[in-house]
Amino acid sequence: MANWYFLRGVKAVTGRMEVRYRSPVPIGESLRFESWLVDRKGPLARLQSKAMMSSGEVAAEASGAYRIVEDGGRSA
Repeated sequence: MANWYFLRGVKAVTGRMEVRYRSPVPIGESLRFESWLVDRKGPLARLQSKAMMSSGEVAAEASGAYRIVEDGGRSA
């Protein structure tokens, strides 16, 4: 999820993150990760994410709370 911010040039720190493992992942299996913004209020934001195997089965889900420390050159 932190990469979601990094790719947008935003600096953020993790305040809380919870991972729920749904299914074992075989060694050598490729995973696809998806992350999205749930909401943002000022410098505080919540994101969710999931990791999926090539079969489409969800291996893990996560949610996190982040504090934006620098947003495009502006302090939050």
